[in-house]
Amino acid sequence: MASSLNERALGGDAPAGDELSAAHQEQLDRVVLAYLKRKGYRTAEDAFKREARLQTLGELSCELQPGADASITDYVLYYSQAEQSDPRVYQRSFASLLRWLDTSLDMYRPELRATLFPIFAHVYLEMLSKNLTEEARQFMEEHGEEISDEHPVEMRQLRMITSGQHVRESEFARTLLSEKYNLRMSDVALRLLVSFLLDQKHMLLLRIVSQRLNIQVLSDYGDGITDDLGVIGQTAMEMDTMNQKPVQLATPALDAALSEEIEQALRQADPTEAVPAPPAPSVLVDKFKELQKQSTTGENVEPLPLPPPTEFDIRMEVKRIKDLAKQTALDCHALPSICCYTVHNTNDNLHCMAFSEDLSLMACGFSDSYVQLWSLDGQPLRGLRSDLSLDQMNQESDLLKARDDTDHTYRRLIGHSGPVYGLSFSPDSRFLLSSSEDSTVRLWSLDTYSNVVCYRGHNYPVWDVEFGPYGFYFATASHDRTARLWSTEHPYPLRIFAGHLSDVDCLKFHPNSRYLLTGSSDQTVRMWDVQHGQCVRVLKDHRAPIYALATSSDGRLAASAGADKIIRLWDLGSGRLIKRFHGHQSSVYSLAFSAEGNLLCSGSADETVRVWDVTRELTETEQLEAKAAMKEALRMASLLLTMVHMCSVDLLGTYPTKSTPIYKVHVTRRNLAIVGGAFLPQPS
Repeated sequence: MASSLNERALGGDAPAGDELSAAHQEQLDRVVLAYLKRKGYRTAEDAFKREARLQTLGELSCELQPGADASITDYVLYYSQAEQSDPRVYQRSFASLLRWLDTSLDMYRPELRATLFPIFAHVYLEMLSKNLTEEARQFMEEHGEEISDEHPVEMRQLRMITSGQHVRESEFARTLLSEKYNLRMSDVALRLLVSFLLDQKHMLLLRIVSQRLNIQVLSDYGDGITDDLGVIGQTAMEMDTMNQKPVQLATPALDAALSEEIEQALRQADPTEAVPAPPAPSVLVDKFKELQKQSTTGENVEPLPLPPPTEFDIRMEVKRIKDLAKQTALDCHALPSICCYTVHNTNDNLHCMAFSEDLSLMACGFSDSYVQLWSLDGQPLRGLRSDLSLDQMNQESDLLKARDDTDHTYRRLIGHSGPVYGLSFSPDSRFLLSSSEDSTVRLWSLDTYSNVVCYRGHNYPVWDVEFGPYGFYFATASHDRTARLWSTEHPYPLRIFAGHLSDVDCLKFHPNSRYLLTGSSDQTVRMWDVQHGQCVRVLKDHRAPIYALATSSDGRLAASAGADKIIRLWDLGSGRLIKRFHGHQSSVYSLAFSAEGNLLCSGSADETVRVWDVTRELTETEQLEAKAAMKEALRMASLLLTMVHMCSVDLLGTYPTKSTPIYKVHVTRRNLAIVGGAFLPQPS
């Protein structure tokens, strides 16, 4: 019936087969449109155009699937040939692509930016091949620097090619022109890219994407990952080379004189120490020697430059050893006790939380530009009197007498001019760092509850701040795509760690303070050498911005998590991904290892705290079952248009709150887990 109607409408025989020729299809469309217009359907033509564009977009996306031929549709060829008559089209098209990438969503920007280098390289080589030498030089001068930040090695080789003859003779150029550039990209990101190129009619760029890029579209998460894929900021070869750099993960040995002083202090503090000579064996001294033996492991670790230890530092080390001696052993059968602190009536203004190491204080940062302190042990927070005279301060007892008589267990620290996004207590709980949208970091004294120093260096909001393990150094993470190392004694940064392609959202010091881990919205984790300022590890597996980092006490393992709801466990020695933890149903905000490093606690926006087994190794059968379960979950999710909830076999326990997203997870040296968040009222 349909064939006979088509024959009468077209005035001739219908084309053979299931498909109409282009001429017949166009004539048929005109007839149908005329009929619809006579019936009053005025918007039919617009609907037809939208349908035609969506069909073209689908065909182009299919052509970019892995394994497909590099054929280009007539539509692309027509416009690309028309554009080739104007050499300025290369410059305009690439500049337009850069502007679009800068305004794209953070979730897809790293995937989309991965296409910049191959597109730039092929545009540059194509201009040289057409003897557009001057235009190619201007193109390199205008956009080369931005690409060099991400691909310095390749760009150095590309800059050496300055003519058409160089293109023919250069081995690097021949490799680029003869082999496709491998990339990983989600289906949504690919459709966004193709849709933009079609909308703006950048057919030269679309031709390069179709002919020169081998884009692997991710369907099942974790499948199809090959070693030759391009990595954000580095090629796979560069990342492998970087991850093979030697690192020193052990803790440097203490000076012999300092160790002797600590041992003497431990003997005096040990209640089991016998008074008569010779002294009996001390439990605390034995614990201290055991820890020293475990941390050094015979490695010759270069120590960091630190100020000479004081008597206060020795007292803090004694307290640390006492806590470790009273440590509760945890395993899969003995999970940690968890204490949750909930802040009410925040009106969604709470951004960050922090707990002091001795659990005497909790700090919260608010969007109203202030930091709120609470006493967790019930002791009032007494500052110094306003009429205090420094001439009368001769000893520590005078400081206690100079405090005010308030009985308040909370205090407000005011000084920032923007929302507070990051907080960190010093290891001795005497100072607090806060970072803000006002681009500054402030150091607060917890003896006087006043601002001591304001650190300026970033030009954009500072998302996170953290004290180092020894308290002398701290680091900041910012919207300017850098992390910076600071000393409390200097108002300027000592190191600037540049390499991320988007915001640095979180950071974490390595236990030996020699390395700094940073997590970014570019979906990578980087580990930096603090002394030399070099990146020594690039950890790439995330599919969304990273919000939380943690390191084990021995410094061998690291964990990362973020908006993709999946926790990754890494081996820092090799840069290898060990396992993934599935179970959270929303973004993960905080991570913390147990004192032994065998368990991992996580806090999430899904209002739960979860405990994971770090040391358990999956059998081959369990690995196959987990992979099959993941594929089935993804298949069901695509059918139901929702995410199917599944949990990892390493999940040991889930602790739900009534209605409190967890912002901070802190595990003490005695293996008590402290978590905190803001109460989220349920809609009535």
